[in-house]
Amino acid sequence: MKLYPYSTVETSHLKSLLLAARLLGGLSYIMLVVSMLIPVFGVLASFAQPMQLGRGMTATIDNLTVASFSAGFAFLIPSLFLLAFSGICAAIVSCEHKYTSTTHSL
Repeated sequence: MKLYPYSTVETSHLKSLLLAARLLGGLSYIMLVVSMLIPVFGVLASFAQPMQLGRGMTATIDNLTVASFSAGFAFLIPSLFLLAFSGICAAIVSCEHKYTSTTHSL
């Protein structure tokens, strides 16, 4: 079992495009995981007590949950677009392999 994206796609001419599609797909998966973890850490951090800064000053962040959800959403949208683009690149490579392998076999 291969754990990299588009492991079943083969090519003979567009190796660099296939490599780019795999790298973009992997980056997209990493961004997707980060976009899911940001709101979780934001919710967990919002339960923290106010920090003492010294000389009677304290720091509290009231809307950390809302900010973390919007930051997670900001990572989610580019991740999905990147995944779609890498899928299009892999589809181009797959079509190239299909059409070049059928013309050579005739």
